[in-house]
Amino acid sequence: MISRLITGTQTVMTSPVRPRRRPGRQSKGARHPITVRLPAHIYEQVAELARGEGVPTGDYLTRVVAEAHGHRAPAYCYPSPTNQEELPIDRAS
Repeated sequence: MISRLITGTQTVMTSPVRPRRRPGRQSKGARHPITVRLPAHIYEQVAELARGEGVPTGDYLTRVVAEAHGHRAPAYCYPSPTNQEELPIDRAS
């Protein structure tokens, strides 16, 4: 909807303001960044486990630490369920 406002001799066009969507991923909420230095052989094992689950290494470590201390980690720290199967294509449509 566009409305016209007349100010003196000048016509000003206005339109409803829609909230802007921010680009990028959704926020993971309030978090505190830390730096952890792991021995290379431990990092490689952790990174491989995270890749196998399809989650970022930092999210995997968040889950491991949370569970080790009796907490449930945020949902983004767990692998996404994939219930999709590949469908066979017998012929082109």
